[in-house]
Amino acid sequence: MRRRLVLVLPALLAGCASPAVEWVRLLPVPGQPRATPPCIILLRDLRLAAELDRPGPLHAAGGSRVMLPGRERWAAPLEGMAGHVLLRDLAQRLPACVLRDAEAPAMPAAAAPLEAVIDIALDRFEAGADGQAWLEAEATLFWPSSPTRPPRALRVERRMPPDGPGPEPLARALSAALAQLADALAGLLAGALAGTLVEAPPPPTTSPSLSRKDHAG
Repeated sequence: MRRRLVLVLPALLAGCASPAVEWVRLLPVPGQPRATPPCIILLRDLRLAAELDRPGPLHAAGGSRVMLPGRERWAAPLEGMAGHVLLRDLAQRLPACVLRDAEAPAMPAAAAPLEAVIDIALDRFEAGADGQAWLEAEATLFWPSSPTRPPRALRVERRMPPDGPGPEPLARALSAALAQLADALAGLLAGALAGTLVEAPPPPTTSPSLSRKDHAG
């Protein structure tokens, strides 16, 4: 009898074991390089909305309800990972510039002028109730080399359909949405460095932007 219990217990424990955690991460997505003079650009701050600071990707469930699926987990804290990936996206799009974050050591003043400082508030970065990746961000750009130039605000809203079900396609779609934020920032920065500010490009027709009001309805 004792031997039978010893044999059955491992099988019961195996049947009750929790499913394996699925770890996902954001990745850079290449975009169009822009011609600019050499400069330094500082990504000073990227802040997450408080509800996004969770162990895994947030899923909207309609109205004000959100869910956090049990098996999906970010491979690193989202705020730092998003900032790191956005910095790499911008560096690829602005190859003549040096992209830095607030934790990087100071560079010699003679290296290149500090032309722009960027602060970003990431208000939405999640799976919408329709399954698409949603991004809403507000960026503010400052111009240390031109003190009389006023700061520039940039609002970016994007929806990206994942290429399949599950956490990995969602992470790829969120990475693509973050890359489109980099596209908008790179276009504005390239215009500013050329002496002509340009408007951010409109959202692609394949992934139209939606406001928070539209989502709530």
